[in-house]
Amino acid sequence: MERPRQTWGDGIRQDRTALGGADRLALELDVLRALCGGAGTTQQHQALSESLARYRFSEPEHQVVFESLCALSSRKEISAAVLGVHLNNRGFPDLDLEKYFAAAPPSVEQALVRVDELRSAPNADDGVAQKRMSRS
Repeated sequence: MERPRQTWGDGIRQDRTALGGADRLALELDVLRALCGGAGTTQQHQALSESLARYRFSEPEHQVVFESLCALSSRKEISAAVLGVHLNNRGFPDLDLEKYFAAAPPSVEQALVRVDELRSAPNADDGVAQKRMSRS
Protein backbone atom coordinates (compact mmCIF):
# COMPACT_ATOMS: atom_id res chain seq x y z
CA MET A 1 0.00 0.00 0.00
CA GLU A 2 1.48 3.29 -1.06
CA ARG A 3 1.49 6.07 1.49
CA PRO A 4 -0.07 9.39 0.48
CA ARG A 5 2.35 12.11 -0.51
CA GLN A 6 2.00 15.81 -0.93
CA THR A 7 4.04 17.95 -3.29
CA TRP A 8 5.46 21.11 -1.78
CA GLY A 9 7.31 24.03 -3.39
CA ASP A 10 10.06 23.34 -5.92
CA GLY A 11 8.56 19.93 -6.70
CA ILE A 12 9.71 18.44 -3.39
CA ARG A 13 7.47 15.55 -2.42
CA GLN A 14 7.13 14.97 1.27
CA ASP A 15 5.43 12.12 3.02
CA ARG A 16 2.78 13.53 5.34
CA THR A 17 1.74 10.21 6.84
CA ALA A 18 2.67 9.92 10.48
CA LEU A 19 5.32 7.34 11.27
CA GLY A 20 4.50 4.89 14.02
CA GLY A 21 7.09 4.06 16.63
CA ALA A 22 8.25 0.81 15.01
CA ASP A 23 8.55 2.40 11.55
CA ARG A 24 10.51 5.34 12.92
CA LEU A 25 12.87 3.07 14.86
CA ALA A 26 13.47 0.90 11.78
CA LEU A 27 14.31 3.97 9.66
CA GLU A 28 16.63 5.31 12.35
CA LEU A 29 18.42 1.96 12.57
CA ASP A 30 18.83 1.85 8.77
CA VAL A 31 20.41 5.31 8.77
CA LEU A 32 22.84 4.35 11.52
CA ARG A 33 23.68 1.12 9.69
CA ALA A 34 24.59 3.21 6.63
CA LEU A 35 26.93 5.33 8.74
CA CYS A 36 28.57 2.20 10.15
CA GLY A 37 28.73 0.42 6.80
CA GLY A 38 31.76 2.12 5.37
CA ALA A 39 30.32 2.35 1.84
CA GLY A 40 30.31 5.75 0.22
CA THR A 41 32.76 8.59 0.33
CA THR A 42 33.82 10.65 3.31
CA GLN A 43 31.83 13.56 1.84
CA GLN A 44 28.70 11.40 1.58
CA HIS A 45 29.03 10.30 5.21
CA GLN A 46 29.55 13.90 6.23
CA ALA A 47 26.41 14.95 4.33
CA LEU A 48 24.44 12.17 6.03
CA SER A 49 25.73 13.20 9.47
CA GLU A 50 24.94 16.85 8.80
CA SER A 51 21.41 15.99 7.66
CA LEU A 52 20.90 14.30 11.04
CA ALA A 53 22.56 17.01 13.12
CA ARG A 54 19.26 18.58 14.23
CA TYR A 55 17.27 15.36 14.27
CA ARG A 56 16.41 13.96 17.69
CA PHE A 57 16.34 10.17 17.59
CA SER A 58 13.29 8.49 19.11
CA GLU A 59 15.39 5.79 20.71
CA PRO A 60 17.97 7.14 23.22
CA GLU A 61 20.40 4.37 22.24
CA HIS A 62 20.24 5.52 18.62
CA GLN A 63 21.05 9.09 19.72
CA VAL A 64 24.07 7.91 21.73
CA VAL A 65 25.35 5.75 18.87
CA PHE A 66 24.92 8.63 16.39
CA GLU A 67 26.87 11.01 18.64
CA SER A 68 29.70 8.49 18.95
CA LEU A 69 29.74 7.91 15.19
CA CYS A 70 30.07 11.67 14.69
CA ALA A 71 32.95 11.80 17.16
CA LEU A 72 34.67 8.98 15.28
CA SER A 73 33.94 10.41 11.82
CA SER A 74 37.58 11.22 11.07
CA ARG A 75 38.27 7.48 10.71
CA LYS A 76 37.94 5.92 7.27
CA GLU A 77 36.11 2.88 8.64
CA ILE A 78 34.47 2.36 11.99
CA SER A 79 34.37 -1.17 13.38
CA ALA A 80 32.08 -2.52 16.08
CA ALA A 81 35.15 -2.84 18.33
CA VAL A 82 36.16 0.82 17.89
CA LEU A 83 32.59 2.02 18.40
CA GLY A 84 32.26 -0.24 21.44
CA VAL A 85 35.38 1.24 23.06
CA HIS A 86 34.14 4.76 22.40
CA LEU A 87 30.69 4.01 23.81
CA ASN A 88 32.22 2.28 26.83
CA ASN A 89 34.35 5.35 27.52
CA ARG A 90 31.18 7.45 27.38
CA GLY A 91 29.51 5.21 29.96
CA PHE A 92 27.52 2.90 27.66
CA PRO A 93 29.29 -0.46 27.94
CA ASP A 94 26.42 -2.88 27.29
CA LEU A 95 25.02 -1.92 23.90
CA ASP A 96 24.48 -4.61 21.26
CA LEU A 97 26.42 -3.15 18.34
CA GLU A 98 26.06 -6.04 15.91
CA LYS A 99 22.72 -4.70 14.66
CA TYR A 100 24.48 -1.54 13.45
CA PHE A 101 27.01 -3.53 11.41
CA ALA A 102 24.63 -5.63 9.32
CA ALA A 103 25.94 -7.52 6.32
CA ALA A 104 24.11 -5.37 3.76
CA PRO A 105 23.60 -1.83 5.06
CA PRO A 106 21.69 0.66 2.92
CA SER A 107 23.71 2.91 0.65
CA VAL A 108 24.35 6.49 1.71
CA GLU A 109 21.89 7.64 -0.96
CA GLN A 110 19.19 5.35 0.44
CA ALA A 111 19.97 6.56 3.96
CA LEU A 112 19.58 10.20 2.88
CA VAL A 113 16.12 9.35 1.53
CA ARG A 114 15.28 7.74 4.86
CA VAL A 115 16.48 10.84 6.73
CA ASP A 116 14.16 12.99 4.60
CA GLU A 117 11.31 10.65 5.46
CA LEU A 118 12.14 10.81 9.18
CA ARG A 119 12.36 14.58 9.19
CA SER A 120 9.23 15.24 7.11
CA ALA A 121 6.79 12.72 8.59
CA PRO A 122 5.02 13.66 11.79
CA ASN A 123 5.39 11.24 14.65
CA ALA A 124 2.27 9.09 15.09
CA ASP A 125 2.83 9.16 18.84
CA ASP A 126 2.72 12.98 18.99
CA GLY A 127 -1.07 13.07 18.93
CA VAL A 128 -1.23 10.63 21.85
CA ALA A 129 1.23 12.71 23.84
CA GLN A 130 -0.68 15.92 23.08
CA LYS A 131 -3.97 14.33 24.22
CA ARG A 132 -2.34 13.22 27.48
CA MET A 133 -0.96 16.70 28.11
CA SER A 134 -4.31 18.37 27.45
CA ARG A 135 -6.05 16.08 29.98
CA SER A 136 -3.73 17.10 32.79
